[in-house]
Amino acid sequence: MKKIIGIILITLLSIMAFVSCDRSTHFLPGEYLVIIVGNRANTYPLSARDRERVEGIIVNSFASTGVAYNARSTIWLVISDGDPRVYEILNEEIRSGNPRNRNDNLPHEARRIVSEIESIRAVNEEADLLGALHEAARILRNETSEDSSRTRHVLILDTGITTTGYLNMQEIDILNTSMYDIIQYLREHHALPPQQEEWDEHDIHLQDAKVTFLNITNVAYPQEVSPAIRTHVQRLWTAIITAYGADSIDMSVGIRYGVPNTVESGFPYVSSVPFYAALPEPEPPYTEVDVPEPYEPEPPALLGMVKLRFVPESDILVDGRPNAIISIIEQLGDAYQILEYLEYFPDRNLYVVGSEARMRPTLPNRTEPVISQLRADEVRTILIEDFGVPPERVFAVGAGTSVFPWRMAEEFPDGVTLDEDNAQSNRVAVVMSRESGEFKYIEKFIYSE
Repeated sequence: MKKIIGIILITLLSIMAFVSCDRSTHFLPGEYLVIIVGNRANTYPLSARDRERVEGIIVNSFASTGVAYNARSTIWLVISDGDPRVYEILNEEIRSGNPRNRNDNLPHEARRIVSEIESIRAVNEEADLLGALHEAARILRNETSEDSSRTRHVLILDTGITTTGYLNMQEIDILNTSMYDIIQYLREHHALPPQQEEWDEHDIHLQDAKVTFLNITNVAYPQEVSPAIRTHVQRLWTAIITAYGADSIDMSVGIRYGVPNTVESGFPYVSSVPFYAALPEPEPPYTEVDVPEPYEPEPPALLGMVKLRFVPESDILVDGRPNAIISIIEQLGDAYQILEYLEYFPDRNLYVVGSEARMRPTLPNRTEPVISQLRADEVRTILIEDFGVPPERVFAVGAGTSVFPWRMAEEFPDGVTLDEDNAQSNRVAVVMSRESGEFKYIEKFIYSE
């Protein structure tokens, strides 16, 4: 009997050892992710918001749920300079004794990878994003063809302004050339795959892949772009990525944030593209119908108004800075809309008005800037740092406990007891433009523009 029990125990221990070994070596596969990093001369760094988005994409590239204890993701880093190529291949693994600890490690791993991306320096002068996109498509076709279970994702961190290769914007007038003609030109030079119905096994494309494009047109001096050019560059790259057969496209205009990257800070030289808004004069003879209408960009939409709440007696946002950014995007406008508005209307500005609760029923309304000014300053900082709003175009005003339509809840409805919900609704800062219907209520607080 003892011998039988011993055999059973040995068998159980062997099974447990096998299961433990299997858990330590089994990986739940994540995405195949190709990250294209631009030359980055004459551009701004990633904003805090875009950096969080990149970290989120990297986290999602790992397997974040499931029965496996470990997660694996393959990430290719491609440099989009004058000679695009693979900079590094990261075979990243998250090992953990249980899924909860593994998931806790993912954000840390993502931040490490983003820091590595931000440390990359291009080698060659100029920028060829089209060549880098072709390299990404080649990688996903050749390196992942035997594994169809893992999703494919291309993340582009580039301005979209190309200065060499087949899409050299110094030579191609993208503003005055139709999208159809540009796509046909690129196809004729085999810089794009043919029409999808003509594909064969040799064609390189992005079928079944999703593409996320961040930082597009996020340029700095000496490169300049107008709102019309920003829109046109977005449309052009949407057409190109669609021609590559991508399953989905998520595009976000870059936010001017921090100190711009320059050649002096270690980045290879990138030429400035002289975009021209005027159409070229047609050569005679011509008829009146041959002369196209000049391009006139439509005025941007007027901005809305957003209200943000604060912790009592402080300038700390109740929902935190990331959620405040989301609220501004959803209710006022995203960075592109705000900057387009300010660029189109150079004589108009943004205004942040901070308010505070009275706290005591006998306390009169205060109009001097105390905590309310700190709250307004905090929101102004977000607009400058995370949305790229020029400091001279946004004004912060502390209005104390002054009553406004958006700040009129009675803190002491019975005259004695503080109603915390009402008080909280008055601890706010609002952002508006002069076109807002509520602007008339704050005019007396605006001393200079």
